[in-house]
Amino acid sequence: MDQQEPYFIPLPSNNELISLQIELDEYITAIAWLNNKNLAVGTAAGTLYFLDIETEKVLHKIKAHNGSVQSISTNNHNLIATGGQDGLAKIFEWGNTNPIAQLKMNAEWIEKVVYSPDGLWLLVVAGNQFSLFKADGSLVYNSITHESTISDICWRADSQQFSSACYSSVRFFNVNSAIEIDTLLWKNSMLSISWSPNSKFLCSGTQDSRIHFWQLPYKKGNDFEMSGYRGKVRNLSWDSKSNFMASNCWNEVIVWPFHKGKAPKGKKPIILAHSTERVTTLNFQNDSTVLAVGNKAGVVCFYDPTTGNDYLAAVQLNGEITSLLWAPNDSFLAVGTANGFLYIVKDLS
Repeated sequence: MDQQEPYFIPLPSNNELISLQIELDEYITAIAWLNNKNLAVGTAAGTLYFLDIETEKVLHKIKAHNGSVQSISTNNHNLIATGGQDGLAKIFEWGNTNPIAQLKMNAEWIEKVVYSPDGLWLLVVAGNQFSLFKADGSLVYNSITHESTISDICWRADSQQFSSACYSSVRFFNVNSAIEIDTLLWKNSMLSISWSPNSKFLCSGTQDSRIHFWQLPYKKGNDFEMSGYRGKVRNLSWDSKSNFMASNCWNEVIVWPFHKGKAPKGKKPIILAHSTERVTTLNFQNDSTVLAVGNKAGVVCFYDPTTGNDYLAAVQLNGEITSLLWAPNDSFLAVGTANGFLYIVKDLS
């Protein structure tokens, strides 16, 4: 990857974009929207918060786990799944402080919980196995034992297939069988994987500062990688039309173009202007090419790679950005910080 001279943003001045600030006093680990006004927030203290941004109130504060809430996911209707540092996954119904299901996994902590895009299925990852459940927690099947810890898992857009990643391999499964339908071998420590919305590419960020792509359906030699990253590649995000794939590169954001479903081999990436601090999280809007990027210094910047590498707006928040997520209709961005602040930031339009 060709390096360009970085352009650093000035101090942000768009704090009028902040519509709500709530101090939770606990390190925020995860955020998930239930709909366009309700969201769930998890913390390092094991607390689960239910919030209504229209009334600006915390509706419930629940001691969900002994140890940190590692992951949160919702079915976009009425269910919230949490994964804890205590080896338990729990499913809560909105408005109810008692879980409707408690799922014990064979590991010390839950790595990830993630509902399918259609909300009908739930994946729970722990150690070197995952389990597939129906939305309410009914077990469908347990996976094979992977050769190492599963680092990430992601759904295909149609909710019929998903992929798991561990050291040296990516496996593909469908919701009807515990037997993998394909395995792609690649000797590397993969930290993150993401399936493009058009289902044509799967990408993985790695421990050794690279990003690897597989074109699907895979044929031998139909994969490629981009090197030159400065640090581990943990954050990946596709825009809804699969034209751009954004990734972190220490204090820069690298965006690869995939226009018309074509791989970016031989093309230069878009390197977005950012600050001198490390990028901690990034996320495209659900229905546009606006990208939100958070960093260690508490700055959230907004970009649109179709307009160049300069930022559209930026806000300074209190504490390192630990998570950010757009509401389903993109009207708001929820942002959590290490200092325990939850912010609701308005759309730029």
